[in-house]
Amino acid sequence: MHEQTRQIKDSPNTLVRLLNDMYSEPGQYVSVVSSTTGSHFWGSGFQELFTTHHEAGPITDNAGLLQQIKPGYREKVQQLLAPDFAMQNKPITIELNNGIQLTVRCFRYQSEKDTFNILVWSRTHWPAGYQPAQLAHYPMSSGLYEELLEVSLAGFWDWNMVTNYEYLSPRFKAMFGYEDHEMENHPSAWQKLIDPEDAKVMFAEFDKHIESKGAYPFSVQARYQHRKGHFIYILCSGRVISWGEDGKPLRAIGTHVDITEQVKTQKALEEKQIEYQKLIEYASDIVVITDAQGQIEWVSDNVERQLGYTPAAVQENRFFLGYLHPDDQDRVLAEVTLFASNKEEEGTYTARLLNKDGVYRWYEVFLHFFYNETRQFERVFNYCKDIHEAKIANEALAAQKEEYANLIEYSADIVVIYDEYFRISWVSNNIEYRFGYKPGEVLGQSYSTFIPPEQEQEIILMFQKWIKDRVDTAEYTGRFRLKSGEMRWFNVYLRFFYDEHGKPEKVINYCKDIHEQRTAQQEREALNQLKSEFVSMASHQFRTPMAVFAANLEILQGMEQAEDPLVRRILDRMSIESDRMIKLVDDVLLVSKMDTKGETANPEVVDLIELVENLIQQLLPGLGDRSIELDTALEHVTVKADRTQLEHILKNLLENAVKYSPGKADPVITIWEAPSGEVQAAVTDFGMGIPENNIEGLFQQFYRGDNVKNIVGTGLGLYVVKRFADLNHIKVEVRSKLKQGTTFTLTFQEE
Repeated sequence: MHEQTRQIKDSPNTLVRLLNDMYSEPGQYVSVVSSTTGSHFWGSGFQELFTTHHEAGPITDNAGLLQQIKPGYREKVQQLLAPDFAMQNKPITIELNNGIQLTVRCFRYQSEKDTFNILVWSRTHWPAGYQPAQLAHYPMSSGLYEELLEVSLAGFWDWNMVTNYEYLSPRFKAMFGYEDHEMENHPSAWQKLIDPEDAKVMFAEFDKHIESKGAYPFSVQARYQHRKGHFIYILCSGRVISWGEDGKPLRAIGTHVDITEQVKTQKALEEKQIEYQKLIEYASDIVVITDAQGQIEWVSDNVERQLGYTPAAVQENRFFLGYLHPDDQDRVLAEVTLFASNKEEEGTYTARLLNKDGVYRWYEVFLHFFYNETRQFERVFNYCKDIHEAKIANEALAAQKEEYANLIEYSADIVVIYDEYFRISWVSNNIEYRFGYKPGEVLGQSYSTFIPPEQEQEIILMFQKWIKDRVDTAEYTGRFRLKSGEMRWFNVYLRFFYDEHGKPEKVINYCKDIHEQRTAQQEREALNQLKSEFVSMASHQFRTPMAVFAANLEILQGMEQAEDPLVRRILDRMSIESDRMIKLVDDVLLVSKMDTKGETANPEVVDLIELVENLIQQLLPGLGDRSIELDTALEHVTVKADRTQLEHILKNLLENAVKYSPGKADPVITIWEAPSGEVQAAVTDFGMGIPENNIEGLFQQFYRGDNVKNIVGTGLGLYVVKRFADLNHIKVEVRSKLKQGTTFTLTFQEE
């Protein structure tokens, strides 16, 4: 067995002989090309494919082989004979000098010492699902036959129908992704993999083969599930080779060939063919085939829908040029003649075609030229696309562009175009009204000429970054010097255009005068700054006497006279109001600082549970008989935030929870870690709740809910909470229901 195997794999001539026996059908032959040496091997019967009479001389080399083939197909054959030819298992059609057509397929075979391209030549087209001829004259137990099937990329099976043992070759098993030892030699092994519906067809076909005593050929295409889960297409062929005296089958042999790629290719071709047919049938383009003289050979049916003529009427009039507008005929004839003389394969022109009603419509005609073997022009396919409405629209668009150009001239915005060197190449006439310059005075000037020196470097850096990033549009605000020397604010919108190398070739600037708006904005900002400074100063001035008042009040509360119940009530009330006023002043100062100087966060790692526990202990003395419950299953959990700002957030939410739930269950703060890994904390009270229409405005300055007007508050606490939460990347969510309570949920997000 090993000697026979080595003989096949190492001897190209032996491989040719065995493969020709395998593919022994009328008009079909096999040759082999070595990928290492490029040598081409064939047997004595090879010449039968290329001749129809016995007097023709033998073909001795590739040059002689090419001489038997028409010149137009020789390049294809030369590619086939190349050692590195890679179009495996794809049919190629050629034509011989004697008019016979051949179909050639190439298979790649890798041996231990060489790689071969196996060429199968056939006088008939190779149909989808081709199977090799049966090799009944070879002994079925021979290792040579098994190796031959391995060479042909076919899986071999040998079924003892008496014992139900079925030998499955390694190639057979490899088709389904299994090693030889992983798949049992038994019919059940492949029956588990075959599609159930295809299995029914296969068994029915095999029954017919048996009933006909082998006269009915057994060959079935079926789907099998690969080890990786996808389905592959297999061509199963075989025959019964041994019958009992009672006429029952004893032994059957056959092959499995993986034809997945062929099936996919065939399906793709069929889909493309259907798609192409539908495109021709439903396309709006008229297709006209003309010969080299311009006479119409064929026209698509939709010509009647487009031009009103029947296809028969168009072909009777013969010459396609006669349907063109007289003013277009000479131009089109010259263009088509030039295309053909230059041996172009494609071309295009526009012309007006006459419809049956006597009206001309504009068409764009795409040409595809066909030449004979000597490159002489034979015919052309004309694809005629109706562009009448588009052409009319383009003409209207051109007129509209002219109108827009006039509008630019009289627009309030100045339009400036810079060239690739950022020099002014065009400017709208209204520059004189805005800048005082006539257009001719600024042409050729650099874009930086009108920018004040203090802004020049900043704007140059912006331009460099925009160009590096290849932005299409950009915008900036700057002050520009007028001819009078006055400086005015302009908002500049830019549109960049680049060449094929990514360098700017043109920049269009739209300059909008915003001097009055910008000046008014600066005045408003100055006024706001002044107001903030005044509020800050007034709050500081107010807080000092309030602090003195609170200190003196504390002294009074400690005096003996304060034990009188009436005095005690008055002093307690004064203390509450004093604390409220101090808190109001503190909140106003904090908001003023945030609005004027801008607040920033200094994040650090904070133990959230420890912080909450400390806060609860700080708040408990002022809660009377109330308390705050901490609910968490975590011992420690850390977040990254500004400790002071986070403490302010939690303190405000906890105080509010107590304040807005009098006489109800104690508030609860819950801390947990979400499945996403984010830490969350929720402060829940069971009090009066928030009206649904108030939730949207909760975080605005001085905003208070409709149902808490009688409860002391500043309306600044939640505003500060939201500002600090945003600085620390903390998401704040609110859920509330009237008379049932409110929950504020904090989610600590990554930056």
